[in-house]
Amino acid sequence: MKTVNVLVTGIGGPIAQGMMMGLHQLDHIRIIGADRRALTSGHHFCDRTYQGSIIFGVDGSILNCPLSSRQVNKQNICAMYDTFHPWLFLYRNA
Repeated sequence: MKTVNVLVTGIGGPIAQGMMMGLHQLDHIRIIGADRRALTSGHHFCDRTYQGSIIFGVDGSILNCPLSSRQVNKQNICAMYDTFHPWLFLYRNA
């Protein structure tokens, strides 16, 4: 099976860690994590990590990201899970 590279943001939070626990059990998933902190309790689930905040616009566009477009292409990211809590509540209440 082809390896799928998944970017998970907010890897220090409980939502991301729960998601990564499940993804980590799948052999064909490679987890790339991002968090604003240099070290979190979610780092051990990741195959590669980046430090920095990913900031999204109201329309869902990425305004700021610790990964440059070159790094995104190099990592061949197939899916992204944004687990930043305020955004989850915003979507839930919309």
